[in-house]
Amino acid sequence: PEPMVLFDTPRVTAVVTTLEGASQRPTLSSELAQLRAECFPQSPSIPSNRHLIDQFDSYYKQLFIVEKVHNRIIAAMRLGLGNEVLAHRGSGGF
Repeated sequence: PEPMVLFDTPRVTAVVTTLEGASQRPTLSSELAQLRAECFPQSPSIPSNRHLIDQFDSYYKQLFIVEKVHNRIIAAMRLGLGNEVLAHRGSGGF
């Protein structure tokens, strides 16, 4: 699926996409993993950097806010649409 722009201002753009749908930013997975490592450096729920991108990222939607001047992600959130996840993955999809 194509990325969906939620809003676009002179300074930032907010986009919802999937990791697979973000073809215009091929390093998105590694950028996302790096941001998670910075935000959750000692989290016991994330045992090592190799687990920063997990099975949920393959089907959850991703919300990104990109700062335009430096073309960098300044915020990101994984979104699981409950009815879609439950219908396609069951309760284990959460």
